[in-house]
Amino acid sequence: MAAEEEYDPLHPSQTLKLFGHADAEAKLLKAYNSDRLHHAWIISGEKGLGKATLAYMFSRFLLTRPDDEAGGGLFGEELATDDATSLYVEPEHPMMARLLAGGHGNIRIVTRKYDEKKKKIPKDIGVDQVRSLANFFNKTAAETGWRIAIIDSVDELTRNAANALLKMLEEPPEKSILLLVSHTPGRLLPTILSRCQKLPLLKLSSDDVLRVLNERFPDLDPDEADSTAKMADGSPGRAIAYVAIDGLQVYKDMLALFAQLPNLKISRLHKFADGLSAIKYEAKFDIFCAHFPQWLSTVARQRAAGDTFVEVVAGEGAVAETFADGLGVEELIAQTLKAQELIAQTQGLHLDKKQMILTLFGNLKTAFKS
Repeated sequence: MAAEEEYDPLHPSQTLKLFGHADAEAKLLKAYNSDRLHHAWIISGEKGLGKATLAYMFSRFLLTRPDDEAGGGLFGEELATDDATSLYVEPEHPMMARLLAGGHGNIRIVTRKYDEKKKKIPKDIGVDQVRSLANFFNKTAAETGWRIAIIDSVDELTRNAANALLKMLEEPPEKSILLLVSHTPGRLLPTILSRCQKLPLLKLSSDDVLRVLNERFPDLDPDEADSTAKMADGSPGRAIAYVAIDGLQVYKDMLALFAQLPNLKISRLHKFADGLSAIKYEAKFDIFCAHFPQWLSTVARQRAAGDTFVEVVAGEGAVAETFADGLGVEELIAQTLKAQELIAQTQGLHLDKKQMILTLFGNLKTAFKS
C-alpha cells in the first residue's frame, strides 16, 4: 500500500499474522533456506483466503533478512546462520515502520488504482504499470537486498500487460522476486504459468477463520464470531467483510423467512427485500445472493447423505429439517438451480433486485404447497 493511500487497518499490507496456511509458508521458507528461491510465484486460490497477505508477509520477510552480499544487515547485525522457521517479522523490527507505510524503496505494488481523470477504478491493469516494473528492476537499486513486486491481481492484466510481464519472466533480473496474486490461475497465459512456481492456497478451517476474527476484532461477541467464521466457508477475507457490514444479520434474516415457510408473511418479506435492494446495500445483497442457493444446496446434500445439518446459528438445524421434509432432495436441487439462474440473470442484466427476492421466496412457497 503506497504511503499516500489512506490507511486501512484491514488491508493485507497491514496484516502481520497469517493463519491456516502453514504448508504454503513452509514451501517458501524451504526455497529460501535452500538458496533456490524462484524468481516468480503464483499465489492462487479463491478470493479472501489470504493470498495478498502472504505476499506482503513474504516481502517483509525478505526485506528484513540480512543481506549476505553486503556483508551484514542494514543495521550492522551479524548474518543469521540458522534456517528461518517463520515468515513472521516482529512489529518492533527497525524496518517495519517503513514497510507498513509503503516507504521502502525495494518493493513495488501493481494493482488497479483510482483514475483521477475518469473518477473511477479501471477494470484492468494496463501495460504501462507493468512496464514501470521493468524500469524498477533494471535501474540501480536504492537499497541493498531483494527487489520485490507484488501484482494484485495478475488476472486483471490486459493482454498487452500480460505480454510485458512475460518478457520479465523470461529474463528475470538478479535478486528479484515477482509475487503474482491470482484468483483464477487457469485463465492465465500458459507461458506465464510455466515460468512461475505454483503456491495454491486452500480454504481454512472454521477454527482458523475464527482465529483471524479474534485477532482482528478482539471485542467481537464470541457467538457472533463463531457464527461468522462458519458462514464464511473457509475464507477469512469474507469473514472480515461480513463483520464490517453486519453480514451475519442478513443470514439470520434470511433464515427467519425460511422458518416461516410455507406460511410466509408477505409484509415481512417486502421489508426484507426493501432492505437489500437499495444501492447502498449492494454488499448485503451480494451476501444474500451467495447464501440463498448455497443454503438450499447444503440442505439437499446433507439430507441425501444422511448427515446432521451443521448449524451456523442456533436453531438453523430445525429449519433445515423442515425444508428437507417439506421439499425433498430432488425439489431442493431444483430450487437451487432455479435460484442460481435467476440470481445470475438479475446480476448480469441489472434486473430488479426486489422482484428477484420476492420471486425466490415465492418459488419456495409454491413448492411447499405442491
